[in-house]
Amino acid sequence: MISQKDIVQIGALTRTHGKQGEVQCRMNNELWDEADAEFLILNLQNILVPFRVTDWRGKGAECLIFQLAGIDNEEKALPLIGADAYMLRKDVTLSEGQEEQLLTWQ
Repeated sequence: MISQKDIVQIGALTRTHGKQGEVQCRMNNELWDEADAEFLILNLQNILVPFRVTDWRGKGAECLIFQLAGIDNEEKALPLIGADAYMLRKDVTLSEGQEEQLLTWQ
């Protein structure tokens, strides 16, 4: 089971993208760009649910587009919209100053 101490918030899903089930995430920080993470953790009705990321790319300065395993059409993606997005803390590489800043965000 994933607990709050095991994750770091990176953004929130704002909309679907295309018909293939991709979702757009507005990012709070650049942690995902600098990490080698396999999973995007979504808060769905106060339950932390991991989704394997099969592909991702940038869209502008503040958004990323994610393709998640098992989400292959717009109907499956729609219930995810509005969910807060997290990544596992173990996948985050932080310098000492960034760790302090991260603690103040949470």
